[in-house]
Amino acid sequence: MEASQAFICLIKKKRKGKKLIDKTRLIQIRCLKADFQTFLDFLGRHTSDLLSCFSRHDFKCLNAAFKMFEQQKMMFEQNVRRCADRIISIYQPHLRPIVRGKAKAKVEFGAKVGASIVNGYTYVDHLSWDAYNESSDLVTQMELYKKRFGMLLREVQADKLYLGKENRKYIKACHVDCYNHPLGRPPKEENDEHAEDKRRAVGERNWIEATFGTSKRIYRANNIRAKLNDTADTWIGACFFAKNIMKFLRGLLCLFFEKTGSRDFKKSIIVKFNGLAGVFSIPRTCMVDSAP
Repeated sequence: MEASQAFICLIKKKRKGKKLIDKTRLIQIRCLKADFQTFLDFLGRHTSDLLSCFSRHDFKCLNAAFKMFEQQKMMFEQNVRRCADRIISIYQPHLRPIVRGKAKAKVEFGAKVGASIVNGYTYVDHLSWDAYNESSDLVTQMELYKKRFGMLLREVQADKLYLGKENRKYIKACHVDCYNHPLGRPPKEENDEHAEDKRRAVGERNWIEATFGTSKRIYRANNIRAKLNDTADTWIGACFFAKNIMKFLRGLLCLFFEKTGSRDFKKSIIVKFNGLAGVFSIPRTCMVDSAP
């Protein structure tokens, strides 16, 4: 009960000081150490045949609990706040904390998805449960584009995070257009045509942000309930697949009305068809930006 009371006392505090956090961690570590020692002593007295009663899920949770205890003990003794592959959930040991710095939540938990959009269709190029720097995805995405379509892309539109010195060199070496602000001090006089291209690129680059918002709001990409990482990967891919299917069906419907000459009903039909997205969304039976 001591560990439970200490945890409740901590979470009720709006502002958690370092001393209170360290005190609570110490209590939790001591209780876990005592419980693990009791468990091992019990196995020593009654032989290891009791392990045959454990299921594969029990072994997985027990292994995650032992590893998490060692990680927390090491961080407390060395007075550090991070370690490699830190476990935050016994039932989902593949989850990692990702610092986002948002007002709503400073830390998020889930998969990082690196996606690209070509002609309105979304491609999931990188999906990882570890916290990594997304700037490394740009080269991978350009190579995947060449592999899919057999040629290099004509223009790339990416956020500032992806446009470091190394990525800019790679883009320039591939002779790919990129209308973004240059590094360093801005020029005193800017070409009107180049400024118009940058404004257009900023507007088109918003598609990728809208894609993540639509995938979360309509296709429930922010509500992945699968426990296993492979199942969760499939769930996330299904969310973007359903979004691409809706994009294809909308285009097919537009083409149908253009060929039949019923353009007067095109706008109203497309609005109604967009409303069907909730009907075709992923069901709630199973559960995660870069998006997390």
